[in-house]
Amino acid sequence: MLLQLAAELSWLFVAAILALALHGNSTRPLGTLAPALVFAVLMVFLNGAFGLYRRDHKLRFGEYVTRLFLAMLIGAPIAYLVAAVLPGGDDFQSTFREAVVLAFGGLVLVRQVVVWHLVPALLPHRVLVLGTGSMTHNLRRVFAHGLDAPADQPEIAESTAFRRWMLQRGAERDWDALFDYRRLAPHAADMHPTDEHLLPWYIAAGAGGRDTTPIRIHDSVTFGSLAMDAYAFGPEAETLKAALG
Repeated sequence: MLLQLAAELSWLFVAAILALALHGNSTRPLGTLAPALVFAVLMVFLNGAFGLYRRDHKLRFGEYVTRLFLAMLIGAPIAYLVAAVLPGGDDFQSTFREAVVLAFGGLVLVRQVVVWHLVPALLPHRVLVLGTGSMTHNLRRVFAHGLDAPADQPEIAESTAFRRWMLQRGAERDWDALFDYRRLAPHAADMHPTDEHLLPWYIAAGAGGRDTTPIRIHDSVTFGSLAMDAYAFGPEAETLKAALG
């Protein structure tokens, strides 16, 4: 998202300067620096207000263009009026239509080419996020038979049901259900009286992205109810699972 913001802010600024040059005022492009900067910052702010930078909701192309148009519809007149009180404002206003057209078209290209295709190709998987916790974690159950209870005792049904639910919802990428696990998952409050030991799963899943399927790469249970399931997320999850055998 930060790279998208930087790319869009840069293009909006360049679009205003480029419009002046294309209009035949190539000898005075630096005179519009102030209004161009105001235009760029204002549009990025409005794009954010219209939800164009949300990571939790991937916009379809048509939805993105509609929101961008609405943001431009509000921001362009404001930038035009503000330019009147800034140095170089007259030049900016005289090339305003060209700047808006260049800005709109350029932002669509930035999103479609730079953000969705170029960035993943140039910066593939540069960050590894590890989350450590436990798929089930109720120590009262773990030590219900004392501190000397056998680690290899059979898994209780509640643990099995909860782990199976997490596995199935993950395979379906049913994020709405996973986010509401405490209400929907079987025996959720029993398996996690408090959820701090499961939250790392969600952090790693978020780093992997909503469009990739969580892959379970290990599953085991100790003391009958302390699950040690491990998951991989992201485009390389299947590769990691294959490498681990």
